[in-house]
Amino acid sequence: EVIVNGIVLAIGRAHDSMAPGSIELVTGTLDDATLNRGLPAHSTNHDYNPADVNINSTMTVLKFKKDDGTEIGIINWFSVHPTGFSMKWDYLTADINGYAQNQFEKRKGTDFNASETFVAAFASSDLGDTVPIDGNAHSHPDYQGSDDELTNGKNGGSRLFNKGWELYHQDGLVLNGAADYRHRWADMKNYQVDDAFTGAGEQTLCSAARGFSFAAGGVNGPSGVEGIVPGMTVENTNFETAIEAFGASPLGAAIVELGLNVANAVQADPCQYPKPILLATGALGMVPTTLPFQVFMLGELAIVGLPAEITTMAGRRIRADVLAQLSPKGVTSVVIAGLSNTYTGYVATKEEFDWQGYEGAATEYGPNTLAAYRQEVRNLSAAKRTNQIVTDDKPPLDRLHEWRRERPGVVWDGKYLWESFGDVLTDANASYHKGDSVVVSFRGGHPKNNLRTQDTYLKVQKQVGSSWVTIAHDWDWDTLYRWSRQGLDLSRIDITWNIPADADSGSYRIIHQGDWKNGWTGDIKAYSGTSGTFIVN
Repeated sequence: EVIVNGIVLAIGRAHDSMAPGSIELVTGTLDDATLNRGLPAHSTNHDYNPADVNINSTMTVLKFKKDDGTEIGIINWFSVHPTGFSMKWDYLTADINGYAQNQFEKRKGTDFNASETFVAAFASSDLGDTVPIDGNAHSHPDYQGSDDELTNGKNGGSRLFNKGWELYHQDGLVLNGAADYRHRWADMKNYQVDDAFTGAGEQTLCSAARGFSFAAGGVNGPSGVEGIVPGMTVENTNFETAIEAFGASPLGAAIVELGLNVANAVQADPCQYPKPILLATGALGMVPTTLPFQVFMLGELAIVGLPAEITTMAGRRIRADVLAQLSPKGVTSVVIAGLSNTYTGYVATKEEFDWQGYEGAATEYGPNTLAAYRQEVRNLSAAKRTNQIVTDDKPPLDRLHEWRRERPGVVWDGKYLWESFGDVLTDANASYHKGDSVVVSFRGGHPKNNLRTQDTYLKVQKQVGSSWVTIAHDWDWDTLYRWSRQGLDLSRIDITWNIPADADSGSYRIIHQGDWKNGWTGDIKAYSGTSGTFIVN
């Protein structure tokens, strides 16, 4: 509901502030920022050329500006997993794309509470097998970053920001012509793919499933499950020992409990060959069967919205298909907007699927998944070129009122008799130097009581004269918010401010804002707590 309400609020604000303006396209190349984590599979492609770069290094930028000169914002697409943090990072915080956005908006003076403000979006493109060069604290050794999670994320985010900032301040192509699109809901169940895309006659998509190598994880997030490795196929996998090893692991225990019986029945599904099935996600209802495909045309730019993580080579083939259809209409650039509207795992090429690395094992609908995606995108592009309408197969499944196994809500929030909500448990020191970390702990309530949309759980404030001015919130990179349970019902809130090297000297304080729930009445009430004043030298 928070996500839906946020989208609706954004649309409303955009509608209320509409005015004549322009969209400008700028593209550039960001080298030495990413690595292809799936090179063994990537190199099996029939169109692989060792002389070609094995990543998509193109950064695509759209600049939005009103005719009166007001800068509206930027959309930036780049092909990289936004995962500078490891799987063991347990804060809710931005990753490398979020760092780039935050830095961009700070430079532009963004105010989230204003009815109209500059927005920087650093979006996902065809990132299926691409990771930042920094790695993370718990990657495979060849991709390992430093033990400092924040530094890894900041380094990756800085590259995106620096290149994005550079391109934003270059002159680009002002897009001409009307905005138009084609969208279709396609039913993947028993979907028929033409020979033009399979090269092996008409083929039927498989029921969705994930293979054993999916459980190995990617190199930037290896599971460490003994006996589960990339490249596990029907021919080289001993189902019995592999499932035993997987089930004995912390990762596998819960999944095997959910899906083992279904998996046992279809481990050698001929449709999914050579993938050995670990988890029959389709039979378990874990993957949607009606998918949204869309192609937007903004003058010379085509944007392809796809509900998956597209590998580098798969992305090249899709973009070539779109250009073949829409270049006669003046399209010169194509960008893939990945992970759009729903999620169906990865889309690897047939060659990559046959190799059964992490991405191939997570390509849900079998070896012809990319062929089906290409067919949909080609048909939508052709419909746009010939000005034809498209029809949906059927609407997506409405699961709004289905029961789900959710965590329980907050029953009540407790405190000791001598305490008040917002009391400081551990206060700041009297003084700090730039680069130090300030940690203040509060007695608080559960953050689920109020998600504080368009608000913040914390404020870092600087004293200016007789006033206190907020200089950081919970969405800023330099702040961290941690909730932890003490005993049965006590909540401890730890707020960290990593003082930036360029912070102003002066007097500061940290404020925590929260809400607590009364167990007798069910009422939820706001509270706040304030640290002591401290000096930054």
